[in-house]
This record gives sequence, C-alpha cells and structure tokens, in this order.
Amino acid sequence: MPEIYKPRVILVTGSTDGIGKALAHQLAKQGVTVLIHGRCPRKCDEVTSSIRSQGGEARSYVADFGNLLEVQKMAQLLIRNEDCIDVLVNNAGLGIEAKRESSIDGNEAIFQVNCLAPYLLTELLARHLQKSRPARIINVASDGQYPIDFTDLMFEKKWHPALAYAKSKLALVMCTFILARKYKDSGITVNAIHPGSLMPTKLILGKFESIDSIETGVENIIRLIFDPSLSETSGEYFSKETVGKANAQAYDEKSQSLISTAITSLLTSHLSEASN
Repeated sequence: MPEIYKPRVILVTGSTDGIGKALAHQLAKQGVTVLIHGRCPRKCDEVTSSIRSQGGEARSYVADFGNLLEVQKMAQLLIRNEDCIDVLVNNAGLGIEAKRESSIDGNEAIFQVNCLAPYLLTELLARHLQKSRPARIINVASDGQYPIDFTDLMFEKKWHPALAYAKSKLALVMCTFILARKYKDSGITVNAIHPGSLMPTKLILGKFESIDSIETGVENIIRLIFDPSLSETSGEYFSKETVGKANAQAYDEKSQSLISTAITSLLTSHLSEASN
C-alpha cells in the first residue's frame, strides 16, 4: 500500500481569488501551511488573515506575473524565507481579456502570465523543491486548447482573446511534459490538470454559463496533491479526475522543441539565476 503523502508547505499562485483562494482555504483546513500569492498586497493580506483567523497557517508573497523581474524576486524571497516547499501549484492566470496587451517585458500578456511566468517560477524553485523530495508541481491548465503558430508566438499578426488563452494553456501543458522529463529522477513530479469546466470564477462570470463548481475544481487539484497512488506519476495531463488527452500538438516532439527553445530564449536572463 502506498505511503500516505503529507506535504507540509504548499505554494498556490493566484490564491487571492477564485479557485486558488478556495484551494488555499481547503489546504489550510487539512493542516498545510499555505503560501499565498497574488499581485495585490491587500488581497494577499486578506486571504492570509482569513486563514489564520480560522486556525490555519499562511504566509503571503506578492508578485505581478506580468513582470518577470517580480517573479524572480519572489522566488529569491521564497528560497530565503521558506525552509521547504513541498508542492507548487501554478494556478495564477489571465482569462479572456478585452484587448491585446503587452507585459512590461514586451510579451503578450496572456502568454506571459499563463505560461512564461509559471515556467520561470518552476525553474527558479526546482532546487528548493528537491530539498523536500518527494515534491509535486501541478500546473492548472484547461481543456480549452488551440494549436500554436510558432511564427506568431506573441499573436502580433492575429490576436483573439479566446485563442490567446487557449494557446497559452496548450503551451503550459507542453511545458509540463518538458519539465517532467527534465526532473524525471530528481524526486519531483510535474503534472497538468483541467480542474473543471467553466467554473464560476472572475475569469468566467459574465462571459459564460458555469458548468462545474469551484468546489469540484478544488477537489480535483487536491487529489493530485495528496493521492499516494500518484507518487510516481509525472508528465500527465489530467482532465478533472482522470488522465485526459491534451491537444495533439502537445505531444509533438518538434513542437515541444520549438516551445522550449522560444521560452528559454525569452527567459534567458532570468533563468541564469536558477543555475547559480
């Protein structure tokens, strides 16, 4: 029988709203110290205080994923302040925005927040996660995926909000597969999940009719965090409670190579911190 997995400290990015906030509260109820992340200090403080008022343990970290330097600084602060991080849940993301915007780094904003920033954070924290092996990384993706045009990675020629979102989530799934191979024998597993369909979060409300509840999404992520039978499972894409099938491009070796090369190029100056 697999040994029960009991992570002590879990970082949930984007945990001041929606599913991230609900997940943070549920984890705290299970005795986990939750590291809260958001881009708004006030919201981070509110969630942290709420968890503590209910007897839970929480600490907060602020960073705007639209600024890669802030991601890098947050990673440095986490490594300095936290003795261990057992699980990283890359949940922060942008939804279907009204117009195309560029980040402070010059990247299309949705692609940066949904793919580049979590990839960077993962790489910067990988060594720290290894100290807590076995450690788990969970990337919150979506069944809403669309093939990437590598000649227009930042959607400069053709931008559509829904397609920008779907392409960024496919890129995140591809990164999951890439990172799972990279950390295969390191004691770190890396998986992606579509936790629920059109849950009533701020990304969805007013745009679509909800299908799944936030509670359902939280339950599906919780399983990936705690299930002892998944201790050796890595490089998988889960759709809700079962292993799913991502867009075909996610499994294409040439496409994986292209996205890996592009991301490494975009993050070179920041990734150098991970090797120091």
